[in-house]
Amino acid sequence: MTFMIEKNVPMPTSSARGAPSKGYDILLTHMKVGDSVVVPRSALASIRAYAKKLQCEIATRKVDQYKRRVWMLQKENTNA
Repeated sequence: MTFMIEKNVPMPTSSARGAPSKGYDILLTHMKVGDSVVVPRSALASIRAYAKKLQCEIATRKVDQYKRRVWMLQKENTNA
């Protein structure tokens, strides 16, 4: 495999990193302690990552084969 090294290519100014948000960060921000939500099982990894980033403690339980319920147990910022 051959690679071409390029010089003086400007870096994009966007500070966004990684994959685009699917709204789970907004969901967790709006949830209050004691709230719960049912999400697709495939979303759990993203939700756990956002919870860790937002310093939230969550719990999850199986609803069925494809869905999980997520509870907000504790938030670092209790004003939200």
